[in-house]
Amino acid sequence: MYTIRVDTAHGLLEIELSGRLVTSEALRAMSQAFAIAEAGTLTTTLCDVRELDRGPASSMVVAAALAVRFQPGSRLAFVARQSQLRFLQRVIRFSGIREGVLAFPAREEAETWLLPSMRAARRPRSTERRHAEQVLGHHPAPAISLPRREAAVLSAESRPPAA
Repeated sequence: MYTIRVDTAHGLLEIELSGRLVTSEALRAMSQAFAIAEAGTLTTTLCDVRELDRGPASSMVVAAALAVRFQPGSRLAFVARQSQLRFLQRVIRFSGIREGVLAFPAREEAETWLLPSMRAARRPRSTERRHAEQVLGHHPAPAISLPRREAAVLSAESRPPAA
């Protein structure tokens, strides 16, 4: 199983792999992650594999996919248990990528290595700040009268329908 998240404030793509991951699922995760990174112009990726019980059987296929899609100037940090580091180092070596991909035994080490390539968190623009102030109630906002149907939709709780 895999989860992909984007931290837009820092330009960081986070991937978590867990459970048993077959080669086809690893390739699907890589494809989706690279597509998201390209669409969002993200160059910094953290891939946490510590919860992975069994990884893809074909390290050569994974390495080839990594080599094809990895962009120069990008950084990819794997976070792995000690027992997984050898497999990851083999994948990195087989990929032929000489710079920008490393495996670490601790998340803190990976984040420290990635830090120079991460974007600084940007400050909110004046419009964003004003909207946040209205929502949080720091400055009273003028009351908005909504049509009855829209008001009901806005106040409805979001819960799944009863079975």
